[in-house]
Amino acid sequence: MRFGGAYKKNLKFPTLISFDTNLSPFYVALGIESALFPIFSARLGYVSGPAKEGSGLTAGFGIIHHSLSFDYAIRPYGDLGLSHYISLSTKF
Repeated sequence: MRFGGAYKKNLKFPTLISFDTNLSPFYVALGIESALFPIFSARLGYVSGPAKEGSGLTAGFGIIHHSLSFDYAIRPYGDLGLSHYISLSTKF
């Protein structure tokens, strides 16, 4: 079972704060995303969990240009070290 939520706060930069938890095995993920510019968002988070699955600080960014979106993230992944996530998507 998994629960999650998000809260948007009106700061100088649009900011999204999210919380996600999984009950079996139990872990918590917290994150914050801020739109620093209309096309650029920065992300920072923390994920807990078993050491073999990776826990610790996470970071990333996203760039949106017209219908294209590019996202990059980095997070610890246990014995494998840091994992890099890259995605390119489009809307049509």
